[in-house]
Amino acid sequence: MAGTALVTGASSGIGRVFARELAREGYKVTCTARSRDRLEALVRELGDGHRVLVADLSDSSQLQSVVDDVERIALEKSFPGRYIVAGEVAGNERPEQ
Repeated sequence: MAGTALVTGASSGIGRVFARELAREGYKVTCTARSRDRLEALVRELGDGHRVLVADLSDSSQLQSVVDDVERIALEKSFPGRYIVAGEVAGNERPEQ
């Protein structure tokens, strides 16, 4: 068994690619992003055993909810094996020029 993965930004772009590839390699994937509809469509595509976790990671309380979820899953061992994190987080702030 490959293990488990949390993929941030999984609703589109490189995050979606990561989710598909990790699922193909046998990982149980928790897909997180802000768009519930797109995440649910992706998880249907990936098949059984994968999860949706809607969160805006630029919001510290939502980020903490994701951290809490990962810790809970690790403690429950409902997803056996190692846990990896992949994906992207797009910030809302632009660097000053």
